[in-house]
Amino acid sequence: MALLLPVQAGAQLPPITVRLRAHTATLLTVSLQGSARSGNFTPDYQYDECHLALSGEAEHTFSFRWQSERDQYVFVVFDAQDGVDIALTDTHLPGIMTVFNSLNARVAKHTRQIADADYGVDEFDFWLPRRRPHQVMPALRFSEPLSCFSAQNVLNGRLRPEQLTNAWVPAADDRAAEITWRWAAPQTLNQLTLVQDNDFDNAMESVQMGHYHAVTPHCITHYRLWADDRLLAEVRDNHHSVCQHRFDQPVVALSIRLEILATAGALPAVYSLNVS
Repeated sequence: MALLLPVQAGAQLPPITVRLRAHTATLLTVSLQGSARSGNFTPDYQYDECHLALSGEAEHTFSFRWQSERDQYVFVVFDAQDGVDIALTDTHLPGIMTVFNSLNARVAKHTRQIADADYGVDEFDFWLPRRRPHQVMPALRFSEPLSCFSAQNVLNGRLRPEQLTNAWVPAADDRAAEITWRWAAPQTLNQLTLVQDNDFDNAMESVQMGHYHAVTPHCITHYRLWADDRLLAEVRDNHHSVCQHRFDQPVVALSIRLEILATAGALPAVYSLNVS
């Protein structure tokens, strides 16, 4: 099992604490791995590893001697070990997910893609998320926060997690979450397009597959858009990732404010607000 975490160029992962339970005394290997190519999500390189001596149930803190040379997602990998349990949490964060070195029998016969001839394909292990409601998240505690949900992310032009999360996320205890875009001079707006997270990690191949949630939990279901102090739109029961708002008459404003009133159950994430 591995947790995918975003790390900025020049940064390190802080020490991590996790609660583990071992039925018999044993060693558990935890490794830090990453992709050879920027933007890939395959653990080709092992950057570092540590070994945790387990006996009974206790908290364990570990860290890695490694600094990232680029923006990237890394894998914190817990080796498979019979008789070892890891504490889980009900909290799920946008752009952070758990994956398993496993097999999708519909498209592969092995847990690794093997290049058995010169076909120009790569060899790599398959690391797959579980479909809802079987997704899990280990209950990890970092010695200091990860910097991955800055408000500046809504200006970078990226509309889903790639090398980083690329999203703004409000504080978990913020009951009146909002974000404001401001300009130095008044802008004339004909339409606004809000792009938000709809849990792109959750596999949604087709309606025939069936899905556990009618609306994915991170979706912003109720929001208001304000131009300065003027209400432009209020949307309830939303289930779209891309929400377009066209105006009959142009709107002139110095700022646009998104007021988040409800989600489908989890923390929301906003990628951009496009204006024209």
